[in-house]
Amino acid sequence: MKALIISSVILLLTAQQVWAQEVMTLKQCVEYAVQNSANVQVSQEQNKQQSTYKRDAWLNAFTPRVSATAQIQFSTGRQADLETNMWKDQKTENDNYSLNAEITLFDGFNNLNNIKRAKNLQLSSEESLKEKKEEISLNTIQYFYNLLYYTKMTDIAQKQMTDAENSLTKVRREFELGTKSARDVLDKESAQAEAELTYTKYNAQKSNALLQLKTAMFYPQDQNLAINTTINENIDLYTQSDVAQTASYAAENNSQSLIKKYNMENRLKELNTERWRFLPSINAFAGWNTTHGVDLDNRDAAPSFSEQFKNRAGKWVGISARIDLYNRLGKFSRVSRAKSEYKIATYEYKIKQREIDDEVYGAYNELEQQAKQLEASRKAAELNQKYFDLAQKRFELGLVNYIEYDQAYNKYLESQANYYNALFNYRIKAAVVNYYKGESFSQQL
Repeated sequence: MKALIISSVILLLTAQQVWAQEVMTLKQCVEYAVQNSANVQVSQEQNKQQSTYKRDAWLNAFTPRVSATAQIQFSTGRQADLETNMWKDQKTENDNYSLNAEITLFDGFNNLNNIKRAKNLQLSSEESLKEKKEEISLNTIQYFYNLLYYTKMTDIAQKQMTDAENSLTKVRREFELGTKSARDVLDKESAQAEAELTYTKYNAQKSNALLQLKTAMFYPQDQNLAINTTINENIDLYTQSDVAQTASYAAENNSQSLIKKYNMENRLKELNTERWRFLPSINAFAGWNTTHGVDLDNRDAAPSFSEQFKNRAGKWVGISARIDLYNRLGKFSRVSRAKSEYKIATYEYKIKQREIDDEVYGAYNELEQQAKQLEASRKAAELNQKYFDLAQKRFELGLVNYIEYDQAYNKYLESQANYYNALFNYRIKAAVVNYYKGESFSQQL
């Protein structure tokens, strides 16, 4: 019996620990989403590919191309005898071995520009990965607050439903005792039905919000997800004083802007490369080879393999230059296309900077308006809370009818919904403003 009690206690503690581990804060939800997102994993693999391209660019620019060949040939038939100059039937074996190396000395700085382009592509890939993480983080934050909103409204509706059920039970007993009328019972039944309907509605929306959060987090739908529903209602109101500074910073440092900047720089390097192609390309090369041959019908007459391998060896080294004298104006066409691509990339970079500048001013304006809405909704919620508490007491005493009570309840519920909706929207918009200041969403949590 004692062992059974101890085992039960252990299982209970274990269950409590598992349950505690499943309760996730907003920060934990965001971290989980970023770590498990398939979109992030795709971007990470693309980033690894860019690292490979950068390595290849360095190797192509500063290391030679080296190749080795080995060839063995057997032949039969009539062949000229080198000693007698007579034709005779022979079976021969001829081996050839060679080693070649070639390196580009000058190719219009194409290899050097490839290194710079590969570096920019890697930086652009890193910014794309960063932007993807921020996008998933913001999406998770929005759905987290959405679930938190419906959780809060469900709790309010559940409390009201419980109060209505208790009040209905009480008035039914009083009706049986003859102290309350059938009208009083009907009013309480109507209030209880309305409260139950409201609770059912919000509870359904809460369940849907939970599914949406799991989807945003890449969380298994068949597993339980509990979130920390503690609401911090303390806020710091922003001002417009630093909007110009934030806009300037974001236009230069935001990931979307940097991606366009790196693309513009790469287009410029491609244009410079095409211009340098009018000069010749210069390569240096070197090599070594040797041969070995033997008459299969008279092996002893031929020198040994090692002797032939050594005596027949040859080496060479040289430099080659190549220039296209006429290629149907292909070089001019490539320069023209590269110049056009560079101009387009420049315009796209300026457009993106302007878009980010507009987004920053828009984000500050939305935050300011949301702050005003939050303050107004807070006051309305506090007043309607007092008004409803008074109406509820008067309704319990039978001093007001159900219609007046229902109006007070609906105003109270609407004001609570407006307040929490404004609170969570303000936090989201404040996070967006901080993001443009250079602070990632995960750092803000």
